[in-house]
Amino acid sequence: MVLIRLLSALLLLLFHCNSFADGQRITIGIAPGLVDEAGIAQRFSSEGRAHLQFIHYFSEHQRDGLLVSGRLAHYQMFVMDHLMTRLVAELDLLQPLPQQVLANHSFNACGVYGVPLVVNRLGILVNPIEAAPEIVSWRQVFNPPEAYVNRLVLPLHSYDTVSAGLMALGYHPYSKVESQHKALRELFKNTRSSLLANGTPYYQGKGQMNLTIGYPNQLESLKSQSGDDNWQFVAPKEGVVEFYECLVVPKGQQLTPDLSALLRSLPRYVPNNINPPKSTQRYSVSGLNALQIEERVQSLNDLEVLSK
Repeated sequence: MVLIRLLSALLLLLFHCNSFADGQRITIGIAPGLVDEAGIAQRFSSEGRAHLQFIHYFSEHQRDGLLVSGRLAHYQMFVMDHLMTRLVAELDLLQPLPQQVLANHSFNACGVYGVPLVVNRLGILVNPIEAAPEIVSWRQVFNPPEAYVNRLVLPLHSYDTVSAGLMALGYHPYSKVESQHKALRELFKNTRSSLLANGTPYYQGKGQMNLTIGYPNQLESLKSQSGDDNWQFVAPKEGVVEFYECLVVPKGQQLTPDLSALLRSLPRYVPNNINPPKSTQRYSVSGLNALQIEERVQSLNDLEVLSK
């Protein structure tokens, strides 16, 4: 994993060296699997616009490290969720976008520093086991059917796992009620005996993992690393948490006509993202203060209960 991160960082640096050699190229740093990159690039260039070059970062830690070091300034655009967009904007690292760019976006969780590219939804990632009950609920993640016991991996993630556990109990994913977090810690305690391991959604456990939590864009990497195409994304019946992935511009970049055109007309180039069933509750964190959320999760020891 360390070697993969080193190699991917090296590729990012090599790519940026020639990203401005061609004035008709727009370089975008993005997590893999978020959008149909080839389709977007084809639709954009078919209108006589610049060639879009998508360069992948493979973790938020890698992206944030490049951002803090200033290396992402070599990209004309990059993608991050709307919570991180707000925090990075406060560090004065992003370019505010003009009103003529923002005017086409009636709802914009990204504020004045970006435009929404896609909606990413936290749900269940499952490789179904034959003859086992269908996985449709958050509660089944934290109290899995017998066939999935010791085949469950949960990431120690302050947003994702805490939110999923709260929804499994029927609570709001960003509840701050201490009694509900006490119940959450008890749920986590009872879940430990069902765990294969604590880690990330990419932990394979030598092919023994069949159940975890994550996002639709992680499916392809999961299928590739496991060698199994049966992995599925499930929108649980209790609800999904929506994060808006924002296309942003590093501070100091010039807003060329093609950059402005892409930002202004994104809905024309990016098809609608996966929609959950109509019966699924959709929790948006767009109206919540990111710092308040982080303060809440840092002040509790919920995740420590999961650790073995």
